[in-house]
Amino acid sequence: MTKKHWVLILLLSLATFAAGFFAAYLILDGYGAKQFAIREYDQRYEFIRPLLICQANEEEETREFSSLERQVNSVIAAAKREGKVTSASVYFRDLNSGRWVGVNELETYSPASLLKVPIMMAYFKASEDDPTILETRYRYNRKGEEADPLVKDPLLLENRTYTALDLIRGMIVQSDNPAKDILEQNADVTSVFETYSALEINNPYDTDDELYKLSAKKYGLFFRVLYNGTFLNREMSNQALALLSESEFDLGLRAGTPTNIRVAHKHGVHGFTQDDGSHGVEVSDCGIIYNSSSPYLLCVMSLGTNAYVLSDVIKDIAETVYQAVIRE
Repeated sequence: MTKKHWVLILLLSLATFAAGFFAAYLILDGYGAKQFAIREYDQRYEFIRPLLICQANEEEETREFSSLERQVNSVIAAAKREGKVTSASVYFRDLNSGRWVGVNELETYSPASLLKVPIMMAYFKASEDDPTILETRYRYNRKGEEADPLVKDPLLLENRTYTALDLIRGMIVQSDNPAKDILEQNADVTSVFETYSALEINNPYDTDDELYKLSAKKYGLFFRVLYNGTFLNREMSNQALALLSESEFDLGLRAGTPTNIRVAHKHGVHGFTQDDGSHGVEVSDCGIIYNSSSPYLLCVMSLGTNAYVLSDVIKDIAETVYQAVIRE
């Protein structure tokens, strides 16, 4: 083979390498750091899309959503001017691409009933090794706690026995506090700790803080691993999100999203006395909106004085986000 042939082969090899490198660059980081996720679709699991490969920048917001950020900021600013909200935090993430944007997304709030989701996850995790855990029966007792006036047809009735799975349904669908207490008291400690430690989230059962708080961005991890099927197995991940889609809380995210679109979400309400002696309340609503073309995670946490007014602000934010997504 002549020297000319060797040079030609070398040039072709370099060209092939350069083309491959450039293609990878375009897929992984090029064109404004585009991000991608390859997911598996399985018709057996309606609520999850198991993550196979992902390339995303977790630290930096995505420039493509700068318009959405401005719109959400505008909604919050208007609500502040009208005295509806003292502060609000928003975290949005496109679940197909991993692109995200936040507004005060690192501010912390009391998660309150949002922590019922990791309790459910801890039980489902333990049941992967021992399915009988979900069949264990417990006697339901409200112990003097008033029934939620918003719940017309309670799933759980006083002084009856229910399986752990029944209690989980009541805890998630109707945000039943006595059901949460029973499950909490009988939970496998290892599974509970693992649910938090796997996501590098501070464990509320192992902290000296007077009031446990989380940010919208950090809390969103619970929903992300359920959707990705990366913490629980696929069956349990799908079951968890299916229960969350049955939530009877129809304010906040649900009210701000068209009724034909599924929303798997959990809300939390924390009332407290402020430094000046007045009443304060935090309302949070986080979940997955199953928009057909681009499902997304939306987590909103807010502080004010009226839970219904704050829920209405969350609705306005959810509407704004939905309209921005469908225009993409």
